[in-house]
Amino acid sequence: SGGWIPAVIAGRTGVGMSQRMQSFVLNEAENPFNVLAPGKRPRVTLTPTLALREGKPFLAMAVQGGDTQDQNLLQFFLDIVEFGMNVQEAAEAANITSYQMRSSFGNHESRPGRLTLNESVPPWVRKQLRAMGYILDFEPL
Repeated sequence: SGGWIPAVIAGRTGVGMSQRMQSFVLNEAENPFNVLAPGKRPRVTLTPTLALREGKPFLAMAVQGGDTQDQNLLQFFLDIVEFGMNVQEAAEAANITSYQMRSSFGNHESRPGRLTLNESVPPWVRKQLRAMGYILDFEPL
């Protein structure tokens, strides 16, 4: 996964134990949908996408960001197809990231009600989100 070399090789098989195994949990109460079990594959956050228009390739896209990739990619796509932005504008547009789901990594934390917004998100949007009970964090564009 990514550009990282596996830290553990399974015996003499030469098979690297991917860091993506950390996506599983062992305690079903923690996350019943991602418990380690035979035949299961770890959750993968990679989302390379090819969008078609009238059956022909229209847009090839991918983003970085671990658990936030699906959200960021969808916002990028909608900025282009729904809001008429070009690729540069969509890449620079403000977005909102939710942390409702449990993290795929580390201690699998969940931060319900917490959003990260780009600093350029207008004050009226921030006000509405706070009124809805969200806790806001900000990051620069």
